[in-house]
Amino acid sequence: MAFILGGFSHLFAFKGAFQAEVVLGENENAESAIRRFRKAVMSSGHIQETRRRRYFENKQDILKRKQSTPRNKKGGKPRTAAQAIADKEAAALNPQGQRGGGRRNFNN
Repeated sequence: MAFILGGFSHLFAFKGAFQAEVVLGENENAESAIRRFRKAVMSSGHIQETRRRRYFENKQDILKRKQSTPRNKKGGKPRTAAQAIADKEAAALNPQGQRGGGRRNFNN
């Protein structure tokens, strides 16, 4: 038994395969196949693409959307010199690299 998503394929201008398919195993129940199908649909981008194409976008809106999407999420804010010095001092005070966990000695 195979579930194939169709009907909306003419709306997609994306140059990729949007067809989600799940083949039912011999001893597999239908609920688990439906669950796998939903995951396949979500990961293939059907839902995002249909939401994006729900309303008309003119060229200016497309340009704004493309510029606003973050291209590289690794970076974040660069550290200042003061933050680098504070990190070095904190490492010097705590040479084992502990972050406050473990046993504490309250007898001093």
